[in-house]
Amino acid sequence: MTTVQLTALWERLRLGHGIALRVIDLIPEARLDDTIVPKMRTPKQLVVHLYAMAIREVVESVARGEFHEIDEAAVCASIRNRSDLLRLCRESWEAAEAAVRSITDAQLAGDVKTPWGKPIAGKTMIGVARDEFHHHRGQLYTFVRVMGLEPPDMYDFANNAEEFRPKVATG
Repeated sequence: MTTVQLTALWERLRLGHGIALRVIDLIPEARLDDTIVPKMRTPKQLVVHLYAMAIREVVESVARGEFHEIDEAAVCASIRNRSDLLRLCRESWEAAEAAVRSITDAQLAGDVKTPWGKPIAGKTMIGVARDEFHHHRGQLYTFVRVMGLEPPDMYDFANNAEEFRPKVATG
């Protein structure tokens, strides 16, 4: 992976992020801490994992050269309502986006130190962020549907907030 490829991948994630925010906004505030699907995270836990860990920490680890575990339970405890949760999503995305802009080809080719005993290539960590984003966004869709709500079409980029719409007209 090169920085050119990273930029293209990040652009695609940016579009999906806009839709993920819309899905998160559908979750009733009173249900953020509910177990929607047995043996799965609550909506709040899932969003914290997705944005604070899988997006922000994984991407920043490539720029930094070292991955740090975060205390997801402590982050969850700081989230009082859906507005706090959406703020975490936006702040995590902005931090990850800044990291993406700073990452070099050498960092993508180089290793990221991990607490798991062996380093992981920067390009592999970016793949982890991509995979985790899509996997957990799918779980959010499941949660919303189980709650009897209708999420937006996964490709409804045109109805995203302006900053998450396609930069170039498609068609």
